Amino acid sequence: MKLLRVFLLVTCLCSADASAGFAADRRDQSLFTGNEPAGQGVVIRVESASLQAMPPSASVEILSTDGRNIYRLASAELNGRDDTREIVGSTYDNRVCAFATDGRHLWDVAVGGFVFDLAASDLDGDGKDEILAACADGFVCVIGADGQPRWKKDLGAPVWQVTTARLDRRSRIVLAGGVSRQVFVFSADGNRLDSGRIGTVNGAIRLLRAGDFNGDGRDEVAVLPVRGQAKDIVFLDIPGLARRKERIRFEMVPWKSSSPGAKKAGERFRKGKHPWTAQTLRSANGVVGDLDGDGVDELVFNAGVYSIKGGAHRVVEFPEPTKVPSYDQFYNMRMVAVGNLTEDPGNEIVLLEGCGIRLLDKRGRQLGEARSPFGFTDVVYEPGSPHGSVLLGSSPNGDDNVYRLRFGAGWQGNVATLERRGAMREIGANLESLAEDIAQWNGPPMAGASSPYDVVVIHHMWSGPDLKKIDTWIGEVRTYEKSFPYANLRFSTCFWPGEDAPLLRPDGKPWGRDKRLAHDLKRTDIVAGAKKFEAAHCHFWVQVGHGCSPHLELDTIAAVLNAAPNTCLGFVSAEDEQLGAVPYYFEHYIRPILELCLKHKKRFILRNKDLWWLHWPPIRV
Repeated sequence: MKLLRVFLLVTCLCSADASAGFAADRRDQSLFTGNEPAGQGVVIRVESASLQAMPPSASVEILSTDGRNIYRLASAELNGRDDTREIVGSTYDNRVCAFATDGRHLWDVAVGGFVFDLAASDLDGDGKDEILAACADGFVCVIGADGQPRWKKDLGAPVWQVTTARLDRRSRIVLAGGVSRQVFVFSADGNRLDSGRIGTVNGAIRLLRAGDFNGDGRDEVAVLPVRGQAKDIVFLDIPGLARRKERIRFEMVPWKSSSPGAKKAGERFRKGKHPWTAQTLRSANGVVGDLDGDGVDELVFNAGVYSIKGGAHRVVEFPEPTKVPSYDQFYNMRMVAVGNLTEDPGNEIVLLEGCGIRLLDKRGRQLGEARSPFGFTDVVYEPGSPHGSVLLGSSPNGDDNVYRLRFGAGWQGNVATLERRGAMREIGANLESLAEDIAQWNGPPMAGASSPYDVVVIHHMWSGPDLKKIDTWIGEVRTYEKSFPYANLRFSTCFWPGEDAPLLRPDGKPWGRDKRLAHDLKRTDIVAGAKKFEAAHCHFWVQVGHGCSPHLELDTIAAVLNAAPNTCLGFVSAEDEQLGAVPYYFEHYIRPILELCLKHKKRFILRNKDLWWLHWPPIRV
């Protein structure tokens, strides 16, 4: 019965959201398909006065969204009065919505796809901002301050980023990009300004921000492409999109056994200091701001603050990421905001990482830190007097609120004592009830596949020959075994060892190297680690390669099998997406390992993602 209650709750929540969010005024309704004249679209109006802000604490104000789970946010000027600004957000069900500063709902507009990015800017010079949305259906949509769709353009593939730039002192242009690997430029009224393949970059566009980065009085655009991993940030002039010479590089020093740089990187890694490589999508976010007040913009990126005035360089280095226990509750993606947030002169920086919020001064010195019981999906600066605040997006698990945070006295305690409410609290309570019912189940066991069912609890990169860290890894497995004492489950860990060996291909050329590993382990170290797992009767896997780059020599893999015949379950190679290298890698590295697995009755897992999954089947042998 409680399972039924969970289903009915979710159904009711969805129905309530649909009825509240899609009560369209038929006089304003038409389909927003891209074939209509400018100004037409689905406009959903709810001028309800019931959506009022919750009573604010000393520093946190809770604004009800009446069932709208907000993913992206923008602070916008919608009524033409500069005393306050309105709030614009995008929802998980493909809507863009607007609220007054006190939380009163103004309008909804349905768009055709999930909104990855929002921007607000006055395109036509009337004193009111237009809203720009980058959508998963391949369209960039522009909506007026009154909630009327103005125009939309098809980019041919999901759009990840949208921004505006100053073309001159009087006019702005729209820039957008995403999976198409190209920056598109449009005039304020939707006419395309770029031509051909100009503006094409080396990967899908994950970050697109514009500002006067070099102080010449004209805007440039910063672009971060990703292709399997993030590449360098490049800068383009507008509107022609000619590539500038400045470039922000993030790659670590390539591995070389005799390289002091590689040795230093390995030492930093073992101390928990992971050099920034810009390789993760979840960390590729940024904004533009003038931190030092010199009239020149900086790119405030996840690794720090960067300038190209006088040559590309880092102005401020940000601290290491905050560790949080779970993605499902905390959505750990570092987001950044910049603005005047305290009584001190100048701008401050806010780092949001799931539930963790840090306030930094313009030099990167930490002014305060707090953790909420739940995470937030976005953070944006909201101007104010005498200083501004930040808006925090909804928690990703059923939250129907937006949060305004002011950095006054006691803000850390107010953030730490926030409570789940609304749909988020109801869903959590029902999940707990469902878990209790499952734990009390006394019926016959369900028939299923033959056990054991293998559960890999975590992956660890292994650099540095200290075997004591293996005790920690074994302890993690023991924790799971104690928490879930079920006979059919077999818990294990997986480690990635970087071997200090030539690692030569059969043709005598060196294999590639995973730059995240220090590659400072001897074969004796790796075998000793395997023996330690065997003695503890703790099961494990070994990741032997990544991106068509081996971690171990074949003889070392054979030695691991001999050292741990009972507890070594097999081997893993991950993200082998370099199609030109795959055949050689499989023939001369993976195939010999498969033969060893057949001989020793072990398994091999090819763990891959991205476009690889579309044309290579994941295989477990």
